[in-house]
Amino acid sequence: MSCYEWERGTIRIPAGAWAKFRGDLLRAWNNSQDQLFDQAKRAYNAAKAAAKGKRGKNRQKAIDEAVARACGGHLDEWGDFQGFSRSSNEKYEAVCRLVLKVEGWGDSRKATLQAPKKSALDRKALSKSCTINLPDADVTLNNATKSVTWSVPENNHACERAKNHWFAKMLFSALRRIDWTRNSGGVIYGNNEYNSDPYESGPDGGGNYIVVEYRRLTAAEKRAAAQRRRSRSYAW
Repeated sequence: MSCYEWERGTIRIPAGAWAKFRGDLLRAWNNSQDQLFDQAKRAYNAAKAAAKGKRGKNRQKAIDEAVARACGGHLDEWGDFQGFSRSSNEKYEAVCRLVLKVEGWGDSRKATLQAPKKSALDRKALSKSCTINLPDADVTLNNATKSVTWSVPENNHACERAKNHWFAKMLFSALRRIDWTRNSGGVIYGNNEYNSDPYESGPDGGGNYIVVEYRRLTAAEKRAAAQRRRSRSYAW
């Protein structure tokens, strides 16, 4: 069943936690870009060897198939990549951008093999503000406000797909570990096609809802949370 949905929110990180929070995320991102470059080099070498001695369409097919195999998948009869997971499809597209210069499409498509360049990687400076563009979401780290913005544009199952990305999982795991202080935290709001339909009467019908809230807990809330943890630990 389709479900068009979106999310957006800005979370202010405590000043003392900001440098580590930002640095851990960006180091992980840069490491993924380095791994992508290594995979692109393997794909390039495999495609170069497969294309040796071939010309025309045979050469093109050998290059395309070698790149697909190097990314852990294969091409179907229409030339579309088939991987074992959504992440492998994402890596395949990124590798193609690094090792193939594509002109035209369909029967007129021509993909020229090119050696991958590190300058083409999307590496980030660890100390600067930046935006990480994921397939279904954007993550913006802002030094001036010491905040992170999570934004998922409206699309079919967009929030579900966005949160399954490894970087999104790391982001929300890091947010859960923060010891929130006064004047820190924030709210991520969202909505979907079912909730926004005006089936309910009253001012709240179809309104945006809170997906998750990060804030400093009161003493009573901390005691209640501790009690819930103790209750779960004794549950059979």
